[in-house]
Amino acid sequence: MLEFIIGRAGSGKTTACLNTIKEKLIHSPTGKPLVILLPDHMTFAIERQLALELKDYGGFTRAYVLGIYKKLQPTRRGPISDAGFCFEKKKKKQGLSEDEI
Repeated sequence: MLEFIIGRAGSGKTTACLNTIKEKLIHSPTGKPLVILLPDHMTFAIERQLALELKDYGGFTRAYVLGIYKKLQPTRRGPISDAGFCFEKKKKKQGLSEDEI
C-alpha cells in the first residue's frame, strides 16, 4: 500500500510515519518491507532516530529509509534535461554562479 502524507513543516508528518513504522515493527519484526521516502538530506537523521527508538527491540530489518533527489527543480526554462541536470550538478559542485558561466 502506498500512502502519501502531506502537510506543512512541523505538522508531524515524519513523527506519524516513524510511529507507524515502529508499531508495525514491534508487532511483526518480519514481513513486507516498510519504506519511508524522504529528501536526501533527511535520510541519515531519520534512520538514526528510528534506530535509537528501536534499540530495545533489536533494531529494524524490514524498514528502509530511502532518499530522493528532486531532479525536476524549477528553472526559468521549465524542467531540465539529463544533460542540463548534470551541468547544474557540476556547476553547484564547483560553486559557479550564472554570471561566471
